[in-house]
Amino acid sequence: MVIYDPIAKKVKEEIHFAGRYPFHTLKPLQDGMYRPEDTGIMVLSDHLGPSLLWVDWRERRIVGETKLGQQPFHSSYDPEGNRMLVTTNVDGMVNVIDMRTRLVVQKVPVTKAHGIVTVGIQAGQ
Repeated sequence: MVIYDPIAKKVKEEIHFAGRYPFHTLKPLQDGMYRPEDTGIMVLSDHLGPSLLWVDWRERRIVGETKLGQQPFHSSYDPEGNRMLVTTNVDGMVNVIDMRTRLVVQKVPVTKAHGIVTVGIQAGQ
């Protein structure tokens, strides 16, 4: 994982997690309009797990893991604020993860599970 200073345009630090391949993280306004309230935990897809890694970025350590199907890829946070949606490419699933328990609560089969984004729509609009 690379910590980059966009103003100085320099790499500040590299963090290595042995035996892991961190691949993607939730990017606000790229993977959806919403993000978790707890900004102290970063969620990374790990292709070797295969899993989601829950990382305390301040302490630079993995604090949890959610096992998923092969090649967890993109993630998006839901508008209600309590679920994360993560695609797994090989099995063609959208995995619905409860943010409080960090468990997969539902798997939704889709065609070509790769990118995902969530957008809130108000009723009656």
